[in-house]
Amino acid sequence: MAKRLVIGIDWFGPYTRGEVWESASYYDGGLYLAIGRRRGKGNHKRRPQYIGISTSGLCRRAGSPGHPKLKLLDADVAIWLGEIATSEPAGKRVHATRTTLRFAEWLHVYFMALPLNERLKRLPPKPVTVLNRWWTADGNTPRLKRPHPDWPDLVDFAGKTYRASG
Repeated sequence: MAKRLVIGIDWFGPYTRGEVWESASYYDGGLYLAIGRRRGKGNHKRRPQYIGISTSGLCRRAGSPGHPKLKLLDADVAIWLGEIATSEPAGKRVHATRTTLRFAEWLHVYFMALPLNERLKRLPPKPVTVLNRWWTADGNTPRLKRPHPDWPDLVDFAGKTYRASG
């Protein structure tokens, strides 16, 4: 079996766009995931729509009013900010973006079929396991329930010859 990267992510939220913008001093690099409804698409249920990464200035990126994907969502969007809680794999760094950030984004896009993410949908990720843990916006209180039923606590992908479990 191929080596598998295990990534733990601590997610904090939910935040409004304004709250994300105001939290800029608390977060540096990480992930952000938006849960909401598409503008002009009727009264569909709120669902995970988009995940993105930022190597620095996470809150400025996720809270930007001009974000090309997030501006497609209704104003009541809930934004979750994710910090990688595990260390990077050993070895030479091949990409500018941290391996844990790239793989965590790829896994979420591929297995959650996020509608506003266009890249990373065609090919499955490398073998990776992601553990999502949720905290309230205060950063100290764990959430007992995940933010949305379509967002799994754990995704374990052993490779394309195996099915993912979550």
